[in-house]
Amino acid sequence: MDRRLLVGTDAGVILIEGDTVSGELWGGKVALDTDGGSIRCLGRDPTTGHLLAGVAMTGAGLHSSPAVGAPWTPVSGWPTDRAAWALAPVGGGRLVVASDGPTDLMRGSLLDGGWKPSAAFRAIPERATWDFMDRPDGAHILGFSRDPLAARRWMAAVETGGVVASRDDGGSWAAVSPRWDVHAVLHAPGGVRLAATSEGVFWSGQDAEEWSLGGGSDGYATALALDADDVLFAVVRARAGSALVTSGNGGRSWVDVEQGAELPDPDFGVHALLPDPVVPGLLYYGAGDGVWVVDESGAWPLRLGLPPVRRLLLLF
Repeated sequence: MDRRLLVGTDAGVILIEGDTVSGELWGGKVALDTDGGSIRCLGRDPTTGHLLAGVAMTGAGLHSSPAVGAPWTPVSGWPTDRAAWALAPVGGGRLVVASDGPTDLMRGSLLDGGWKPSAAFRAIPERATWDFMDRPDGAHILGFSRDPLAARRWMAAVETGGVVASRDDGGSWAAVSPRWDVHAVLHAPGGVRLAATSEGVFWSGQDAEEWSLGGGSDGYATALALDADDVLFAVVRARAGSALVTSGNGGRSWVDVEQGAELPDPDFGVHALLPDPVVPGLLYYGAGDGVWVVDESGAWPLRLGLPPVRRLLLLF
């Protein structure tokens, strides 16, 4: 199966491509050189189709490219003093992009700019308690998840902050978890919400106030994924057994993926776990040495010799 992946690394965006079953290392080329800026989010603008890359470095911010192989340029109107940590499309052809310094959600579009911080997000009372490495108001939003059952419902993962949620497409926000160190959030089938934290993977009902730790997931959880058959996967570091675990009951319990024992242990801060949208059980895994693939037959490298991998975006 021929695939192309955009790989967000600590040195920029790299395009790799090849056959997932050939056993040969994929070819690769630099798409965006960030001069040392770490890529923290990748995506595609729903209105223009442009590719997007967010850089966690002040002055670099948000970049776009009209197509694979085309040049990348800074997004017009994006504040030069803001990094970009996560992004997601919202209604009306607009984007929401997480930034820091201070911790904000910026709303705008590639067509007309208009990037402004969300007043509703700034109004979250618990926001005053967020920090990062003892830096007040320096928490990072590491990812978003939209509820497939109610498109206006969102969750966001706040590192050293917790889970925050919106029921009205970002019109209002509220903290819905304890003050956790959260690295990823995911809406799972059956109205289940998941949060990957420094203590493990927690699950909750759609509107429940209580969260429970999934059995077998205790450890430093950095990534969540839902495959083409609605099977859950998570990366959990600092635990006995494989760093890759799976759940068939909505995150209530987790077991090792045997093939995951062949994968390198992920670096702290690596959040790249991407399911193939067509092939059940086929996962792309970012690590400190490159990109790997895992399926029921085993695990093998797609491309090695890369800087630490932070994000992945699949292109067909």
